[in-house]
Amino acid sequence: MLDQDPEYKQVFEKGVAYGGADNNEGPSNIDITWYAVPLPADIPNGQAEDPEYGNLMQGIGTFRYEVNSESRNAQGETTRLRSTTAKVFN
Repeated sequence: MLDQDPEYKQVFEKGVAYGGADNNEGPSNIDITWYAVPLPADIPNGQAEDPEYGNLMQGIGTFRYEVNSESRNAQGETTRLRSTTAKVFN
């Protein structure tokens, strides 16, 4: 996870190379890089989940992340994807 504020631009310089489902080897003809950043969790930035005071600092509640990936094939063609995900901790 990158230590940076969320932005609309995608920054892959500090990304991690994808190693495949077994974390040993990815596709041989495609380079894939990815990274994730936490989405804002305070009211000014648009989230009002888990309103109980102190839950965020205790790691309790719903945490949202932006996941970005970039793939490049042997011909140099690039595809970029962005998705969001939520993880709930009780």
